Amino acid sequence: MIDGKNFNRDILKEVDYEIVELVDLINQVDGIETTNSCFGHNEAPLQIYCIAKDIATLNKFIYRFFYRNDLISFKILISDITIDDKNWDKVEFVIESDIRYISFPCTQLIVGDLVHTFKEHMTYKES
Repeated sequence: MIDGKNFNRDILKEVDYEIVELVDLINQVDGIETTNSCFGHNEAPLQIYCIAKDIATLNKFIYRFFYRNDLISFKILISDITIDDKNWDKVEFVIESDIRYISFPCTQLIVGDLVHTFKEHMTYKES
């Protein structure tokens, strides 16, 4: 079961230090867990690989943390969807920074924006 409350924080020792806080926050979102990540290191976009327990969870995640807050410096790429009994179950996706923000100071800035957004909305309850 994908449950951020049961996330093993020892795994964060293997995450690039620039995005440890962001990866930790993502793993605290119910129904979302990270599987891999890379800061990019001035050579590639920042990428955080994740799994959502279903398409509705991913939809809510995108709206709550990206769309509603106009975070256009990131894109969400769906890489795989498992369909079980005609229901969309388990969606693998990647959070990727825009290639225009590949330099270290720019990537740090957009990661900071995203961390701030997550912290601000982690306690937000959908009605």
